[in-house]
Order: sequence, then structure tokens, then C-alpha cells
Amino acid sequence: MAMKKLERSDTNKMLAGVCGGAAEYFNLDPTIVRVIWVVLVPLTSGIAALVYAILWLVLPERGTSEIGLDKAVDFYLAHRNRSGVRETGDADARPQP
Repeated sequence: MAMKKLERSDTNKMLAGVCGGAAEYFNLDPTIVRVIWVVLVPLTSGIAALVYAILWLVLPERGTSEIGLDKAVDFYLAHRNRSGVRETGDADARPQP
């Protein structure tokens, strides 16, 4: 039996696929997971929203091994010079030990 992995859904998503991925992992209806999440946000004073954001960054999307944080960094690096801000040094250069 193949081991299940908790991943963000690539097909059943409204925002980032976190609730859809959790629903697929636990064999639940995604709407129920979303309703539970929406109820938990005010009951936990927003902690559930913070957990959602963390899961968005940490969980890989199905079919990729890349986590959301990797995508965000790649996006930033690819688009950082499009803002018109000139860089004075090489930000990627790191001293070698």
C-alpha cells in the first residue's frame, strides 16, 4: 500500500489548495473542511489563518517536489529587477568558507 502524503491540491482549490489537499488526505468533502476552517478562524483569534498561511508555504503542490516558499523565492529572484530599482552589489555572492 502506498503511503499517503499531505499535499496541496492542484485541482480542488479555492485559494491555495490547502483545504482541498487536507480533504483528499482524510477522505472528506472539501466543502466540509473549508467550513470547519472558516469557523476555526474567529474561534482561534486568527491562529487558524496563520496555520493556513504556513501550510501554504510548507506543503508541496501535488505533482511537484517544490514547496510554496521555493516558488515564492524563485518568483522574487526572477522579478526583482523589473521594479526599476538598481542594485549596487551582487546580492547572490556569498563568501566561500
